[in-house]
Amino acid sequence: MNKNIKRLVAGTLAVLMVAGASANVGSVKLFSDTAITASAVNEASETIATDSGSEKSDQTYTGENFSVSGYLYDSDGLVVYGSYNWGLTVTFASGLKVTKVEFTLGYVSGGGNLDDFVVSAGSASCDAFTKGGVVTVDGFEDEISELVLSDSEYGYQINSVTVYYENHTHGFEYTADGDTITAQCTGNGDCDITEGLTMTISADDADYDGEAHGAALSTDYNTTAFPDEYEIEYYLGDTKLDGAPVDPGVYTAKVTVGDATASVEYTINGTVVTPIDLENCEVTVDTDNKTVSVTYNGETVPESEYHVIFFTYEEIEGGENVTRVGTEFPTEAGTYIAAVVANDDSMGYIGENRSEPFTIEEETESSETESSDTDSSEADSSTADSSKADSSSTASTSSAAATSASTTTNPATGAAAAGMSALALAAAAFVTAKKKK
Repeated sequence: MNKNIKRLVAGTLAVLMVAGASANVGSVKLFSDTAITASAVNEASETIATDSGSEKSDQTYTGENFSVSGYLYDSDGLVVYGSYNWGLTVTFASGLKVTKVEFTLGYVSGGGNLDDFVVSAGSASCDAFTKGGVVTVDGFEDEISELVLSDSEYGYQINSVTVYYENHTHGFEYTADGDTITAQCTGNGDCDITEGLTMTISADDADYDGEAHGAALSTDYNTTAFPDEYEIEYYLGDTKLDGAPVDPGVYTAKVTVGDATASVEYTINGTVVTPIDLENCEVTVDTDNKTVSVTYNGETVPESEYHVIFFTYEEIEGGENVTRVGTEFPTEAGTYIAAVVANDDSMGYIGENRSEPFTIEEETESSETESSDTDSSEADSSTADSSKADSSSTASTSSAAATSASTTTNPATGAAAAGMSALALAAAAFVTAKKKK
């Protein structure tokens, strides 16, 4: 071909290139017959180089999503040559949605062209079938597990393979049916989440015990499908509560995911018991029997509902001074108060109260005098009996003597009477002192 003809061909090619047309010079296809359209699918890619390893040997290169196998002739890459049955196989990971595959060419034999690039699926296109050129295979009608290059008449080498595939993006929608919410992924391609796509809300009926009774969510749902923290809401009729209910009633528990709301109804059985505050009760101390009792509207409060703590008591300027003694009834002389406190596990009572101050008195001297006079009376009685036994007088004389002894010489009766009178006075004084307190 002379220079003028070469210039003519070059000029024609330039015109065609500017016009955006495709042309073939000899057997080399310079432009693709298939327009490349940007895909709306969220796409990802991975590239594997196929030009390393022991030359003149079978090689397999493995990536994350696919592998490439073939015969490595030299550093220009794997050889595809039908005369020697050298082919190239790209094997894809299970479930990978392949959109296209690009092959970067190494050495290309003279006479080789795109028609020599035989693929098992899709269609091939390229800008230039020469070393460094890129052949794109796409247009797969079905999901493929492998792509094979074979039957090349002239032979060529591949030094890298790039696979483009759908990069699945989750996009969940939710529907509710009774107490269950179901998630469905609407993202592009197939979703790999097949389990844990439901969430259930549940609640059991309960008996009123003063404690809150709430609902619960199932725990086996997939946290990618249900990625948030979900709050359970409680309703009494149409009224939303601040939290799980305590009082008897029929309640509805709800959970919402997206636009879907699941609910469950349950009952707390029983009657509301309003605790009585011990502050409204009367506290009575019995110093004789060493007991403390509590009454409310004349009814005795069970001792199992409260406990008692004793304190010493002293009035001081501007207030009072109290010191804890303990839970046993005090025995030492002094002034005390008894505090009653509702037990933590009491269902009927709350709060606390205290008694009026009460006094434990020291033992009085009248009791000692009574004891001494009693002893004296017993001694005098013994002496009188002895005198009667030793008397040698007549019966009338003995009788007169005995009468005289009982009325004039024995002070026991008089002494005892005096002792009882003193004791009664002391008791009266004690009662009076209590009333003043």
